[in-house]
Amino acid sequence: EKNTESSEQQNWQIADQEKQYLLDRLHLPQPRVGVGMALRGLVNAAVDVSDGLLADLSHITDGSHLGADIYLDKLPLSATAEVLKNNTKEKMKNFWPFIYGGGDDYELVITAPPSKSAIIKDTVAELGVALSEIGIVKAGRGVNLLDKDGNEISPVKCGYEHFAK
Repeated sequence: EKNTESSEQQNWQIADQEKQYLLDRLHLPQPRVGVGMALRGLVNAAVDVSDGLLADLSHITDGSHLGADIYLDKLPLSATAEVLKNNTKEKMKNFWPFIYGGGDDYELVITAPPSKSAIIKDTVAELGVALSEIGIVKAGRGVNLLDKDGNEISPVKCGYEHFAK
């Protein structure tokens, strides 16, 4: 297994500038407090992604007794993440779990009715923050991860579990 780990690490080699960007995002997070405050009254729910997108979104869906479909190809990626994605041999296996299951992003995941979409986009744009529609909330339970064709993907990990056995 050690050989596998070292060969996988070689696949993840990135330039010093890109490495510093990722370290800054980890050690100097920029929580979207202002965005959250501006969206009060416009959204149904919001949570920051600290434990992983799928894990944190499940807090919303569990609490609301609803489900959600998240489209993998709609997840926003930084330029550095794009470099990693393009340099990873087994993209789905090695790269994507870090995107949908990794934490400490402190970006917001929100749910809102489609009728509020335009005003939410305008509000967020005024603050200079990008907004990405990554899925839908629906009747049902749990968070489903889907590929671009709508096929369900079994996540390798959903995020950090505080009370894992």
